[in-house]
Amino acid sequence: MLLKIKEIIEKWDPLDYFPQNIYGIESFEILKRIQSSKTISIELISDFITQVLIKEYDPDKRFNKNDEEQLEISRQIYNLVNNSKEN
Repeated sequence: MLLKIKEIIEKWDPLDYFPQNIYGIESFEILKRIQSSKTISIELISDFITQVLIKEYDPDKRFNKNDEEQLEISRQIYNLVNNSKEN
């Protein structure tokens, strides 16, 4: 699941790391928050993304994506998490 989350975030590239997509640590931190949460929602995943990408890994405030994009990414991760629970 970690690699799938990393792929989703790399494709989105919210910190403009392209072509050096290096979102492994950020993806791991987001996954840890998801796994430690009792309940999960698209909005909660979006909050985790904000916490990790903006507050912890983007002190220079280079985060360049809008809320709609972030919610779409959160929705993709949410679907991934729910699909993995069903299998």
